[in-house]
Amino acid sequence: MKASASQPSKLMLEWLSNTREVHSWDVMLTDLFGGTHVNNPYHNHKHMLMVAWYAMHAWNEEIGAGEATNVALAELVYSACVHDHSHSGGFYKDDQFNIDEVRSYLLKPGTLVTLRMLGLNTQSALRVESNVMCTRFDAQTKTFPVEPDGPAQRALRDADLMSIYSDEGRWLICDLYEEMYGEALDEDATNEQKCAYLVGNVDFLAGAKMYTSYGKRMKKHHLRRSLMALTNIVVNGKERKLVWDHIKTVMDNVDQVNNTVNTTNG
Repeated sequence: MKASASQPSKLMLEWLSNTREVHSWDVMLTDLFGGTHVNNPYHNHKHMLMVAWYAMHAWNEEIGAGEATNVALAELVYSACVHDHSHSGGFYKDDQFNIDEVRSYLLKPGTLVTLRMLGLNTQSALRVESNVMCTRFDAQTKTFPVEPDGPAQRALRDADLMSIYSDEGRWLICDLYEEMYGEALDEDATNEQKCAYLVGNVDFLAGAKMYTSYGKRMKKHHLRRSLMALTNIVVNGKERKLVWDHIKTVMDNVDQVNNTVNTTNG
């Protein structure tokens, strides 16, 4: 059965399957499904495939319709599909550890063989490393220390924040709670904790800067609805209304700021 838009990870797998005659993605997929990250609640193979799907769309809008033979596009897809390779799944709170794990993975001889089979080279490995660096998140300041440089990094950064826009991604965001707090959101968290988690996601995603036209458009037209859909998964009753009201307040402020900026620029 063909995957739907609510399942971006499956859509990405279909794309990789349809372009395997141009790039030998199979060897990359072996690593994608074989690392320690596969057991993570959130930072797993599904998340990386979703990031690849959204990054490819953002890239295509910035650069033009993507061709499977395009080396830069292949580097972007590979970057997305390894950007959380061997992620600790919340065991290490400093994301630099997770970035270092990816860098170690990229330096392995077998990884260079994979790159060559994809039609890439050692210079590609350096660009992939730079791409991955821009996804590092500082949990203490709730910021990304590295500013994305170039269309590939801008697409990857935006895509890393786009799980909210699909059913599959919203369920993963629910599972992210377990990586952050060591317990399941649906089974162990109180209603107060659930509301606090949702409000945190609202504030973070509403305040996050998007760099591509695709990312900006998704945020403008779909973030409000997607945050409400996430809320509907987690809470109901008065707690749901509480979070809905917060979403309305925050997103109304975002819209007002955007309208002011557009009026000023116009």
